[in-house]
Amino acid sequence: FRIDVTTVSPDQHIDMLRAMSTVNGYAALRHTQTGSWFIGSLCDAIDRRSASEHIADILTIVTNEVSKKRGSNDESMVPNVKSTFRQHVYFPPRL
Repeated sequence: FRIDVTTVSPDQHIDMLRAMSTVNGYAALRHTQTGSWFIGSLCDAIDRRSASEHIADILTIVTNEVSKKRGSNDESMVPNVKSTFRQHVYFPPRL
């Protein structure tokens, strides 16, 4: 068979993580005083759970928390996470 595109090994995409505050095409919401819903929730979740949970589970918690929030006009957002990790990734313990 004939390939009409340049092929590149997918290995270059292994063990990558992309976490975006919202899905493509939608605005990322932030509070004027407390900041980004996504970043605030992510920092809190890492602080609370990084000693015991891997990053994929932490990001699932963040997605759940952020998706439940509502703005003053009932705005909402849903984070977008894509991972090609082949194993669990943990943050190192704090010293």
